Amino acid sequence: MQPPGGTVPRRPDAPIRRRFPGMQSGRDTPAAHFMEPGPPQGRSGHLNSLTDRPVCFNYIGMRTNLRHDGPEERLLGVADRLFYEQGYVRTGINQIIAEAGVAKASFYDHFPSKEHLALAYLDKRHQEWFDSLRGFVENEANPKKRISRLFDYLETWLAAVNFRGCAFLNMASEFPPATGPTVRARIVQHKAELRTYIRQLVAQARGGPAKGIADAVLVLFEGAIIETQVTADPWPIAAARTASIRLLTG
Repeated sequence: MQPPGGTVPRRPDAPIRRRFPGMQSGRDTPAAHFMEPGPPQGRSGHLNSLTDRPVCFNYIGMRTNLRHDGPEERLLGVADRLFYEQGYVRTGINQIIAEAGVAKASFYDHFPSKEHLALAYLDKRHQEWFDSLRGFVENEANPKKRISRLFDYLETWLAAVNFRGCAFLNMASEFPPATGPTVRARIVQHKAELRTYIRQLVAQARGGPAKGIADAVLVLFEGAIIETQVTADPWPIAAARTASIRLLTG
């Protein structure tokens, strides 16, 4: 794998599996740049011990001090923030280059196109978000309570990012299937891994496979993300949590 600072272009379909500066490894600890807030809004007292409180992103993937990073890390760090805050279409290469403080030639050394940068952004988000989700959910030892933890995570994460929502769903809206098949494939891959993970959690909670119930939980999880983003209010998460628990115990 080409180390940071290398100049060999990546294939658009080659996922990035590196860790970037500031990221922690391991599934027991969410990725870096998180904070420990109090109990989620509207659920005061539900999580009342220091170790049980959600650990979430200050801002998922965003790093504010990039001065000591190499050009590639600075470009990706800036793109990570701008793509999430502004959207892919509204973010131009010139803005990324200017805010990263690198030469245009350096940009193309590391990312042959804006779409290559979008793929790197999605790979980075995928790894960081899953590290965080797994670390938070699996901090609960009781498998039957882990489904509820999925929605506890959503409450804290979405509030912490000002209800900006899922980076992958946001990106999907900017890449119709006919014009962005490579990016869309990466988004589908991310959602497929989430589906597999929820199926594992449901199987552990019920003592055996229950794919139909797990897929229903996934739809509730995804729907809660979208509706919470639209309303900037966590009520859809509470409703989805309640419905998921009923499915598991019914």
